[in-house]
Amino acid sequence: MKMAEVILTIEDPNGCLQYDTIQLTTVQVPYTNIWSGGPNIYCDNIPSGSTFQWYLDGAIIPGAVGQVYTPVVNGVYSLVVTNGICSYTTDNYHYYKVGLTDVNKNEISLTPNPATSKIKINTLNLKFSFTIYDATGKVVMEAEDVYDNTIPIIDLVKGIYMIELLIGEDFIMKRFVKN
Repeated sequence: MKMAEVILTIEDPNGCLQYDTIQLTTVQVPYTNIWSGGPNIYCDNIPSGSTFQWYLDGAIIPGAVGQVYTPVVNGVYSLVVTNGICSYTTDNYHYYKVGLTDVNKNEISLTPNPATSKIKINTLNLKFSFTIYDATGKVVMEAEDVYDNTIPIIDLVKGIYMIELLIGEDFIMKRFVKN
């Protein structure tokens, strides 16, 4: 906190000036972002003396009052950081790593491949996002926050495609053929 004196000058309707000295105390606004590292989420660049409260899907997480938190469920996290009388709420942070232990790219497969009407992403039972690219690199289909691991591809023309899966913060690319 920093202290400062400000001299306030007021002129009345008769043109007379009145002076007063005001003492101001500045408090650093605790602006921060949420980051992920290993199984934890955390914030940085916090003024000393700040307090914390973590939220999951908009609800307070009881006892989650530290700068670092280890999520036990997937969801949307936010953090309120308070420094004296100023508070800052972070942007939402989508965390979907619980139950995802070192995704092995070789464990995830697409079946059938080649396919005609749909592809199934095997060994994936988590929320994910995907983007499908044609052979020229053009995006032909995409979706976010998907739970169903079966993707309809009947509207795609025959050809070779790449699907990019976003699982938590991990990207995985797989190739498939549409007959």
